[in-house]
Amino acid sequence: MAERFGSRRASRELFRASPDFVGQYQDGFRFDTLYSSITGLSRREIADSVEHGFAKLPSGCHLQLHKTAREHILHSLKQAINQNWRRLQAELTRYAALKGSNQVSLSAFLTDHDLELEDIYRSHSTNTNSGWTNLLRAAGLITGNGSTEEAYFSKRFAALLHQDDPAQWELLAKVAEDPANYTITSGQDRLRLQMLAYQIDSNTKAIGTVEASIVTL
Repeated sequence: MAERFGSRRASRELFRASPDFVGQYQDGFRFDTLYSSITGLSRREIADSVEHGFAKLPSGCHLQLHKTAREHILHSLKQAINQNWRRLQAELTRYAALKGSNQVSLSAFLTDHDLELEDIYRSHSTNTNSGWTNLLRAAGLITGNGSTEEAYFSKRFAALLHQDDPAQWELLAKVAEDPANYTITSGQDRLRLQMLAYQIDSNTKAIGTVEASIVTL
C-alpha cells in the first residue's frame, strides 16, 4: 500500500481505507493536483507535507506515505514547483490558443494551471525570466521588446509576494487602479508608499520622491 487515509464515520466506529495514490504513473504526472484534491492544501503545502508529514489534515484524518513512495512523490512535486520558464511559456501559448488571447489573465492562468505567483515572479531568477509581462512577451501575446526598467521591476515585484498587511494591500490596489491620478491623502499613506518604494527598488539611489516612485512603478 502507498499510504493510509482514515476517518471516523461515527463516534464508535473507525473507518480506514488504504487506497493507492501513487501507482505506476508516468513521469510528469501531477501529484500536486491529485493530493490537492484530496487534502485541500496548496501545491507548496503538499510538498512540505509529503516531506515532513501531513499536519494540516482535518481532525480524525491521517495520511502516511511509505518511504519509497514519499521519495518518488517528493521528486515529482519538486519538478512541478520548479517550473521551467520555457514550460511556462509553452503552457501560456497553448492556453491563449484555447481561450483566446483577449481572455488571458494572470489570475485565470494561475488557477487553471495550479500555479502560484512565485512561479511567475521569480526572485531567484538570474536573468529576465520573471514577471507576467515578460511571460506574455515570451509567449508572443505582447509584441516588441521590453525596456531594461520593465525587466528590472518584473523581477523586483517578487519582493511583494509575502506581504501580509491588509492595509498595505488595500493601498496598493488603490494606487494600481489609476497611478497617474492617485493623490496621497495622509501622512500614513505617504509613509507606506515610501516603504513600498524601498521594498521594490533595491537600488536605493534611484528612489526619489514618493510621487516619482508611483510614476515609475
